[in-house]
Amino acid sequence: MLKGLVKFNRVERQIFRLAKKSKLVRIRQIGVSRRTKDGLRFPIWLIEIGKPSAVKKKPVGLVAGIHGLEKIGVQILVEFLEELLDPRSPCFMKEVEDGEIGILVVPVANPGGFVLNTRSNPAGVDLMRNSGDDAKGAPFFFGGHFISPMLPYYRGLAVQPEARTLRKLMRDNFYGRRKHRAIVLDIHSGFGRKDSIWWPFASSDDRCPHESAFEDIRRRLHHDGHTGYEFGPQSASYKIHGDLWDSFYRESLDSDVGTKKNGFMPMTLEIGTWAGLGKNPKKIFNKKRLFNLKKKDRPSAVEKYKKLLRDIVLTAVV
Repeated sequence: MLKGLVKFNRVERQIFRLAKKSKLVRIRQIGVSRRTKDGLRFPIWLIEIGKPSAVKKKPVGLVAGIHGLEKIGVQILVEFLEELLDPRSPCFMKEVEDGEIGILVVPVANPGGFVLNTRSNPAGVDLMRNSGDDAKGAPFFFGGHFISPMLPYYRGLAVQPEARTLRKLMRDNFYGRRKHRAIVLDIHSGFGRKDSIWWPFASSDDRCPHESAFEDIRRRLHHDGHTGYEFGPQSASYKIHGDLWDSFYRESLDSDVGTKKNGFMPMTLEIGTWAGLGKNPKKIFNKKRLFNLKKKDRPSAVEKYKKLLRDIVLTAVV
């Protein structure tokens, strides 16, 4: 745990340095993790970037670290933020300074899992299978189960504090948008050999009401050169029980205030890290290598994904 704690403290130092870079950056704690066996709890930080009026009226969200061992997403997100307000950087966004958009960032949504280097939170719950909703046709075990918190993909018998924190953030800031694409991008790694960008649903084959808007985002990203991705609903790849973003999205639709053009629009970037698995099948038994990129590949990959994050945020400026 000590090694994980050192890494988490390093991330905290990085995000607090952001507040010194610009008056447009504000940082606050919005929640805490489940308690570890040693009795420790860790803060869940929210970073607000942009003019307060833009954050309130035109928010875009970026989330990483829901699965604690998927470290590459946290690295990409933090390095992207470091360049976001630098006019010398290719990731610079004048739209933020001009108040056209505000960005809400949760850099480590599962800090307990990050510190412990586990997929789950400290209670053994896989947060991406924890909403309580059941899927149609999810595979046994991998799709989520109630067998034991000692096994991966455990759904949990109650909604966890980390999931409740994210739900409140979505309710307070992203639901009910008639005139704005309230996009939230959640960054993951570990599935497949190719990168994917998914939208709802992960729990069924139901057609997403915002499908045309998501397709428009796909076309814009292709136009900007982001062609090496599989786009579509997550259910086209696999289904799972308890998907948080499905739950949040359905809840936002029930409020009946969004439109087919605008509204709350969650997306998932799934970074494929299984390349080379055929040549090295032992990789499947190495959690660190299975869910993260090779060390030598990370610098170039981080640059690629930072540009993607920038362009996804800009698709909300319509």
